[in-house]
Amino acid sequence: MQQGVVVIVILRKADIALMVVLTAAAVVGMVFMAGMQVSGGYADVMRHGDTVRRLDLGTDTVYTAEYGEMINILQVSGGAAVMIDANCFGGHCLRQGAIMYNGQTIVCLPNRLVIQVRAAAEPEFDAILH
Repeated sequence: MQQGVVVIVILRKADIALMVVLTAAAVVGMVFMAGMQVSGGYADVMRHGDTVRRLDLGTDTVYTAEYGEMINILQVSGGAAVMIDANCFGGHCLRQGAIMYNGQTIVCLPNRLVIQVRAAAEPEFDAILH
């Protein structure tokens, strides 16, 4: 026969108030961070740290990056870039999803390829609060 453990939690008004304040602070922080995302203007395709191609995110296109036997196919559509095919081991770059905001990256480590979204122009302000 198994005996269960009974845990009794006693919450005071101050504990509940602290939970409400912390939850509200987390929600405000998430809203603030979502407002700071800047849509990208282009995606840099880099190999060994050097930019080999710059793709405009406003123009739908498919780009094939070939380096020896290493092949990656990148699709730009609807303002976002996504890796649609690669012959790398594991295929982790294919599961990274679409990128569209400044600073987001897709990395194909076996093929030594990095795609990074950059803003069309540096924003005048770091953040705008309403």
